[in-house]
Amino acid sequence: MVRLAKSYHVWISIGLFIAFCIGASIFNVRSTLIIANSLLMVISGTVAFVYLPKAIRSMRYPDPRLTADENSRVQHITYGIVLGWGDTFLWRLLIMLWLLTDQRPALVNNDVLSGLYAGAALGAFYHLTSPGAMAKGFWPRVLACAAVVAVSVALSVLLIHSPPDLTWLAILLEPYAPR
Repeated sequence: MVRLAKSYHVWISIGLFIAFCIGASIFNVRSTLIIANSLLMVISGTVAFVYLPKAIRSMRYPDPRLTADENSRVQHITYGIVLGWGDTFLWRLLIMLWLLTDQRPALVNNDVLSGLYAGAALGAFYHLTSPGAMAKGFWPRVLACAAVVAVSVALSVLLIHSPPDLTWLAILLEPYAPR
């Protein structure tokens, strides 16, 4: 814990989050959404672009200095980065179009975006399937990943067939929403 507290990465993240919150209190909601979307769209697109050649190279030319597990880990992580952040870029691009053209909410709540969400989830899933991320060994990793998929499917079925009435939570949280 001490090592974590001494890490400048944590403090930079906290400082930037506080700066964003202060900036968000100055701008209107639409401007804040555009600022956040611009950041996420440009950075995620750049991450996908930068990691695409690394993912391709790791799949085509495994590093002979690494073990098979280490090469597999590199492949899973780099490919997951490309999928997750590439999808995030496309999804943010569509959201930005909606924000800038004041279009109907259907433009950002449709099957295309559902597909992009699924692609981002697949990218994140590749991080989980990386050897050593959730479990050591092939079968323990398969079981851990199957458990994640099973929980996701169960949650989806529950929310589709018996959606909970969360209006009480929205009412509870609304006074704390900045706008």
